[in-house]
Amino acid sequence: MTTFCSQLAEAMVSGDVESLRKVLEVFFAGFPYGLHKKSENNFQNIFYSLSRLLGYYVEAESRTSNGRIDAVVKTDQRICLFEFKIDKNADEALSQIKNKDYVRKYMLSGKKVYLIGASFDTCGGQLSDWQTKLAKPE
Repeated sequence: MTTFCSQLAEAMVSGDVESLRKVLEVFFAGFPYGLHKKSENNFQNIFYSLSRLLGYYVEAESRTSNGRIDAVVKTDQRICLFEFKIDKNADEALSQIKNKDYVRKYMLSGKKVYLIGASFDTCGGQLSDWQTKLAKPE
């Protein structure tokens, strides 16, 4: 039997960002509507907790020279930069990562760097939009 945690861990280890999206969609869809909080910080805290419980190095509000990345998750082979938005589209989140050049901080890491914009619908409390891009080394 495959558990939610093992699916999430496998998606992170393999770098399968589409599987990661699907697993997170299922996870957030299971939250009772009475627990929905209408803040970006709520989703950020849940994501941070999940990542830590799975044993990943995760930074919340990681500072750069141009702003703060909502979450940075590091594995042995990759770094994932997450920007979260509520009631907006994920393109806005991905644009923020690009416009503020958050990736520059990690370009010499020797790891693949994924840029991930995620949007949450506060009415349904669900992951509603997801955009990803693999950063190109300079």
